[in-house]
Amino acid sequence: MTKAQVTKIPILTAPKTYTPIQHPPLSVKQEEILNRLSDYVNEILLTDSEKAWANEACLQRYLRASKWHLDEAMERIKCSLEWRRTYKPEHIDPKEVEPEVNINLNENNVTDYRSSINIGYIISKIVNDTFNILSPTKVGHW
Repeated sequence: MTKAQVTKIPILTAPKTYTPIQHPPLSVKQEEILNRLSDYVNEILLTDSEKAWANEACLQRYLRASKWHLDEAMERIKCSLEWRRTYKPEHIDPKEVEPEVNINLNENNVTDYRSSINIGYIISKIVNDTFNILSPTKVGHW
């Protein structure tokens, strides 16, 4: 991303060139699982904002993430709703989280100096001149 493309103002509309991912049609079994998850969500939802959040596209994302295992998707939805009820993300003022947006994130390749082979990468952030490793991944030989 170039400096000209960086903005601190949220972009709420997609570019004209954007084409959303089209998932294949659901099978009969997947439709049944989706309906069961929808019934479960309707039993545990309380607010209009929760109902708006847990739309069909959201439920399908949870099912795809759980490889269409209903119990796992139900647990994920339950945990997400508990988190949303605790932190109320729909009520967070953007100015409140702006410092988090402005941190310096870095992704660094890790190379084995003996063989010059890329062996992974580390995602880190620098906040107030303090270096923190967020996600060391695949560091070491395999």
